[in-house]
Amino acid sequence: RSGKQRTPISDFGLYGAIRLAPDGLRMATPMVRKNGGTPLWVWELRGGTRAPLTSGKDTSPDSPVWSADSRTIYFFQFDKSNDGEIWQVPVDGSRPEQKLFPSANDTLPTDVTSDGKWLLYEEAPKGTIGQPPAQLKAYPLASGLEGFTALPAVDWFTNARLRPGANDWLAYQSSESGRAEVYLTRFPHPGSKFQVSQAGGRQAVWSKDGKSLYYLDNLQRMTVVPVQTSRDSVQLGAAKTLFPSGIRHTISTGGYDVTRDGRFLLVTSAMDSTAPVVLVTNWQAGLKK
Repeated sequence: RSGKQRTPISDFGLYGAIRLAPDGLRMATPMVRKNGGTPLWVWELRGGTRAPLTSGKDTSPDSPVWSADSRTIYFFQFDKSNDGEIWQVPVDGSRPEQKLFPSANDTLPTDVTSDGKWLLYEEAPKGTIGQPPAQLKAYPLASGLEGFTALPAVDWFTNARLRPGANDWLAYQSSESGRAEVYLTRFPHPGSKFQVSQAGGRQAVWSKDGKSLYYLDNLQRMTVVPVQTSRDSVQLGAAKTLFPSGIRHTISTGGYDVTRDGRFLLVTSAMDSTAPVVLVTNWQAGLKK
């Protein structure tokens, strides 16, 4: 929370959205390989080992979401027909990746309930990724359940996250005010909504005890707001800026995650170049020639 950087867990590279497993021992992220391709990788945080889960040859997986038991990863991926849909792959690599369900629309996973019964996902017409409106829906992962619409009109990349454990409150971002802000509402039956951020906010993530919400402000600074909830109301504490993040703006579905002990795992940008800086004076004279 102080912003002190710890030892990097990876080499320099081009990474996408990251997500910690519920067991806190692993993370998933797409990473571009030097020899080509962008597979989805799983990293062991303690030992530092990593292994690709998907081939990544002709596709670009992103936005990984773990199952409640940490055995399966759901992710977004374009297929050969350029349709963006939700895929799944077992973490042990026992089966290749496959589509979770067919859809006439583009779909993008956002979260899984703690009991493993529901997958939250966004859905919008084909070819409209990144353009509102979309719908936030719940897909049943257990038999005997029927899917439903949680929020009928939201942005793409709403980054909807359920409060850990209870799954009774949903944090998400919306640009209905003209800019992206973080909101809270009940789940699975939304009622009143409560605005958490006041000057822009994206990528809300709950603390593991469900008592705080973190988000990135308009300057990509990590911000925290204490949250207290009753049955149908929310009491929000004062927002506090923690540290500048350096997360790329192009990572729209999860440039960071929060560990059980309150540390932050971030994809932080780094620019390293040996090219000299050249200052040219009186350049207008050169134009006259």
